Amino acid sequence: MQPSRALPPSCAHFVRPDRQALLEGRAGFADPTPVFVVGMPRSGSTLVEQIVASHSQAFGAGARAP
Repeated sequence: MQPSRALPPSCAHFVRPDRQALLEGRAGFADPTPVFVVGMPRSGSTLVEQIVASHSQAFGAGARAP
């Protein structure tokens, strides 16, 4: 049995209805707009970038030196 991916009722009012299908995995998302992950040192931005880059349709460009 698959676990439910529906949003808890307490959180549902924060999400626009057109975006809820994306969060529940019921729709594809083909927007080519780049997403930039930024953050201060030691804030977790590298971890977020690695998680995103692990997706087959995403590319992680790595950190930029200051």
